Amino acid sequence: MKKDGRSIIDWMIEEFDSKYREDWSKESFSLYETPICKHICERYPRADLDTIFFWKVYAQGWLARKSEAVFGTLTELAGNGGEMIEKLAAIPDSDVSSLKPAWEKNSLSEEVQAAFQKGRGGWRVLGYAVEAAKKLVSRYGNGEPSYISLWLREFLCVRRDDEKDLVDAINLQVEKEVIGKSGIDPYTLAINSRYFVEQRLLNPKAHLPGVGSETISFFFRDWMDVALCKYMWKHDYQNKDFWQLVSEILGSLLELKDNKMDTVLNSLSPFLTTEEIDDGIIAKINTTAYRFLSTGGYGKRVIRDKLEELRLDITRGEC
Repeated sequence: MKKDGRSIIDWMIEEFDSKYREDWSKESFSLYETPICKHICERYPRADLDTIFFWKVYAQGWLARKSEAVFGTLTELAGNGGEMIEKLAAIPDSDVSSLKPAWEKNSLSEEVQAAFQKGRGGWRVLGYAVEAAKKLVSRYGNGEPSYISLWLREFLCVRRDDEKDLVDAINLQVEKEVIGKSGIDPYTLAINSRYFVEQRLLNPKAHLPGVGSETISFFFRDWMDVALCKYMWKHDYQNKDFWQLVSEILGSLLELKDNKMDTVLNSLSPFLTTEEIDDGIIAKINTTAYRFLSTGGYGKRVIRDKLEELRLDITRGEC
């Protein structure tokens, strides 16, 4: 990248601050009530990690934008997130692979019937959620203080005691295994964060059905208490599409030859300061790239025009 490569970063951060910051804050969550996480704290006043995990991780395919209603409804009817997981786990094994027929026959529990009404169509993903719930209940019994906190504690903190502050325990491991090995280089921070989570939570012993690297990175990108939220790079198809446009239009000027995660992170790294990284600029850039091409974003044509405008500015030396 040449010295004027900073122009695309400045543009994306301006867009984030003016258009996407509020939406981003609504999706973020905390175990503590904070201004940035007010939306979720109001909806789940007890900061129910079980519910939040399920509605974020299983928001795939037909359940996109509906999973919060599905798992939120089941939580409200069951009493809490742990009970929500137990309701899912109680679905007979014979119904898991055919949830839609079971639901249509009204053969599931009353609470599950009502919850699945909120997200009709995501039957395969809901099946994954049921299988995950069964695995969690089988492993942890009654799930106190919560199934997901027990799961995270076992595989991220490598401990099973009753430590009160899960966030501190996770951040201690992040400090040792991610930040301590990375310095301030955003490329290494993002790669190490992804590797840390994948190795700990996606290994055969820990793995939950339906949870892949992109979905688990989505969860940690939004968990504002955990340091990983600053470094997780969710490189899904919308982000890839955006960076493909950048490489096509600005590639020769910015030394960005393709849209692969490694290439993009390496290209951005020289232009990010320590202070910006600590302030979460990696997540902001990632969020902006995604929203540019998602529902309510600009679309490829408008983005292409803006990138052409940036290319002309850089060529003229105006950036």
